[in-house]
Amino acid sequence: MQLLPGALWADMVFGVSVGSVVLFVLKRFSKGKTIADIADVKEGKIEINGSELFVDGIYISNLLGTENAQRLFQTEGMAVVIYPREEHFRIALDNYGQRQAALFEATRAVGIKRYHFTRKDYEKGRIVIVLVPIIRDIDKFIAAVRQTPLLESLRKSHAVMKTNWVGKE
Repeated sequence: MQLLPGALWADMVFGVSVGSVVLFVLKRFSKGKTIADIADVKEGKIEINGSELFVDGIYISNLLGTENAQRLFQTEGMAVVIYPREEHFRIALDNYGQRQAALFEATRAVGIKRYHFTRKDYEKGRIVIVLVPIIRDIDKFIAAVRQTPLLESLRKSHAVMKTNWVGKE
């Protein structure tokens, strides 16, 4: 067995170290934003009034006509409410595709047994995701929604928006 010369070893160590630094920089700066960066995700309280489903006072559906569906939601249903941190963050959360992406990630994490709904509260910008999961773990459900990548970029600087270039206030 023949050993490599010293200069070749130094080149290999240098190449591996530079490659590691480049990999770290690319991973660090190419990571996109998630829902957790622009919104708070909290557990919602499920309420059933007749055949209507409400979460934290937000109307979700009237499709709970059977006793089985009502009992299933009361015993096994889980809900999260997404609260945007600022008013302009509603733009990304209002997108139907973004809500479907969050629902998809949630169902990947906890599974889906029967029903699933997403609804938007137009007045306050809240988004509700309700489902009957296979795995009843609210922490995993919240974590999955929080880690959902954003489909749209929200780069909006309020300092730029308040410029007085044309006499606007």
